[in-house]
Amino acid sequence: MRFQDFDLFRKLPVELTIGTKLGGALSLITLSLLAILLLVEIWNAPSSTTESTLVLDEQRNDQVRFSFRVGIPEVPCRFITVNFEDPLRAYSVDLDSKWLTKTVMAGSDTYLKQKSTGISGTKMRLFDEQGRLVYSDDFEGLVSAASKLDSDMSTINSFEGMLRQSQFTIVFFYVPWCAFCTQTLPIWEEFKSQMENSKPYPSGTLNIVKINCKEEANLCRKQKIMVVPTIRMYRGNDLMKPDYYSTKRTVDLFITFARSKIDPVLEKGGSKVVEEVSPWHNHEGCILSGLYVVSKGPGFFRISTMSNGSSFEPSHVNFSHVVESIKVYDEDDKNLLTKKIAPEIIADNIEPLDNTGYISTFFQGGMSFDHYLKIVPTTYKSKLRPAARGYQITSGSHGFYKEHGMPELRITYDFSPLRLMFESRSTKQWYEFLANVCAIVGGVFTVLNLYVEFRNIVYVSSLGQSHSGVLLASGCECLRSDFMDCLLFSLFLRFFVSPFLRFPPTCVLVLLSHRTDQSIFAYVKRQQKLRQ
Repeated sequence: MRFQDFDLFRKLPVELTIGTKLGGALSLITLSLLAILLLVEIWNAPSSTTESTLVLDEQRNDQVRFSFRVGIPEVPCRFITVNFEDPLRAYSVDLDSKWLTKTVMAGSDTYLKQKSTGISGTKMRLFDEQGRLVYSDDFEGLVSAASKLDSDMSTINSFEGMLRQSQFTIVFFYVPWCAFCTQTLPIWEEFKSQMENSKPYPSGTLNIVKINCKEEANLCRKQKIMVVPTIRMYRGNDLMKPDYYSTKRTVDLFITFARSKIDPVLEKGGSKVVEEVSPWHNHEGCILSGLYVVSKGPGFFRISTMSNGSSFEPSHVNFSHVVESIKVYDEDDKNLLTKKIAPEIIADNIEPLDNTGYISTFFQGGMSFDHYLKIVPTTYKSKLRPAARGYQITSGSHGFYKEHGMPELRITYDFSPLRLMFESRSTKQWYEFLANVCAIVGGVFTVLNLYVEFRNIVYVSSLGQSHSGVLLASGCECLRSDFMDCLLFSLFLRFFVSPFLRFPPTCVLVLLSHRTDQSIFAYVKRQQKLRQ
């Protein structure tokens, strides 16, 4: 037995083959199909998928850094205090200048307009007097709502009319229940009496009044009177800053404050160097930036108001704010998980509260806000970079009114004991890609070869039964280059074609035996001689 007898890829001599128009057309179709299918396969080859698993976090005893940056446009920095509580470490501390930075900013109108129209694209969430979300991402609507409330304040017009009656007006804002106000009222009456008796200024220059913020609540909200007692100077309808907030309240100090506002203006001939009062006048706000090391357990930050020697009117304290950023990260981790390297399924939950505003109606103070954060440790692995570790955050926020106590802003957090493991993997391995390419090439050629041979069968069968030997020889010559192809083709002839074209069963057996060229041609010649 020769080694060539084991050849499963036998070929016909080139002299026995000819080119046809049909073969040329099918060749072009074959090349086109191969090009399209191969391009699609190559396009899908680099695609990847992200798989997730849930495991127990092995770093439960570690501490992490918690940083936040919050803008509060309606509360001055001097009245804000931040308290941090960590139950696992069993202590509560007030964040001092080492961990907390306070930055004085412009009023609510300037700050919020910049945030809502700037590059950051801050999302605004507006809450009504019931603490319900009214609309979001609509700063113009927020301004419209504030203007509508302002139009209902008839007291404002009478107040502004009173201010226009004199060149200067000094106003003492108070509430009856405030102990500091009660102590200051007699001093204020004495100050008023001395100024009227001494008459340091011509008639119509200075008017001294007091306003009860409990009775004139809308007016005090409009004027943003948060702390009482507050002593404020106006020139006509214009506000002269700063207010008098000193805890030392004497007649002499009040006279000094009044003269410090009035005398420079009169000496300059009445030049106007003050800011105008309006529903959106530039009230001082504050930006808080804090950083602290926390345990992986429950805890919270409380942002509230505090002032020595003064009292707060809860309904006038407006804790509307913008969360500029809240970040949680490991102190010693070099490969931090950030939005830039994380897939979309993870990136959406990294720092989800950033650039989001929570706004109560500007003339409806007293609302508290609570942000609850569930922090989930997360690890992301990919072939292109080392494993990155970070934290995903799910959050829930709402506004509410407290029955007792001052309004506040609370950020409550808790860490999950489980860790989410994400791994990015290719959808296809290299061997799968190679197998698909081979399947495409072999499949296209096989299908088109079957089509060609089927046309040959139909054509030769029209010559009559005497030419069936030629048909079988031709079919086997074309397909016998591969043993499996020849076998499948022979079975196809035996069970599907032979019953209709009346092939002798012996002819099919010749194909099934996969004989050599000489045996097939010898068999064909014998069949022709017998039929003659």
